[in-house]
Amino acid sequence: MHKKSEAGNVIFLILIAIILFAALAMAITNSSNSSGGNSNSEDGKLGASVVEQEVVRLEAEMKRMSFNKNYEQVLYNDSAYSTTGVCYRAGVTRTCPSIGLFNPGQGIMPPYLPAKYLTTQSGVRSTMEHRRLIVGGVEVGTSAADVWITLRPLTRWVCEGYNLKRNLSGTIPLQTYGPESGPDGRSELQYIAQPPSFSATHSAAAADALKIDDIACVERPDGIYEVIHILERN
Repeated sequence: MHKKSEAGNVIFLILIAIILFAALAMAITNSSNSSGGNSNSEDGKLGASVVEQEVVRLEAEMKRMSFNKNYEQVLYNDSAYSTTGVCYRAGVTRTCPSIGLFNPGQGIMPPYLPAKYLTTQSGVRSTMEHRRLIVGGVEVGTSAADVWITLRPLTRWVCEGYNLKRNLSGTIPLQTYGPESGPDGRSELQYIAQPPSFSATHSAAAADALKIDDIACVERPDGIYEVIHILERN
């Protein structure tokens, strides 16, 4: 009888140990999941600050070079200074003195964002665009072409963090393209990729417009998260 009692106690202790182990494993799992979520959120906040600093840097240097009376047009590429460059205004082009913002001798470093804040390992992609921007169905200026820069492809956490910093809301507005435009049909597009490579397409599609719900980090129709920062409202 004494041995049966001891055996019963051992079985009971084993069951208690199994229950405690299961509870501990569940607690560790929940803690890990919670920690992972917090980590993503914190990374998003840090990434948002990095993106914001990069946008400010690009805008400040664009303005600094634009104030130089020798340059009538600062291009979003690495082109050398030229007295016979091209000016782009409202879908109209003309000859003028120009220089690339990322010119190795007189410009700045191309856009850069750490890979952990992007959804691709090929680096940040950035554009400067000259066309109408319509926000919430309303022109940001007149029907003339506006000027803005973009940075992409950001992670969702960074996109939400950026909007929290800018708009006090983590929601991500949607972006759509105008009726005369598709993802590759942008008017007066100046383009850079990292590692640096440059190309440009220029057209006088005055009716071409980009439509977004808000000026922030937006979700494009292809699911890519992209910051839109206005330089000129025309």
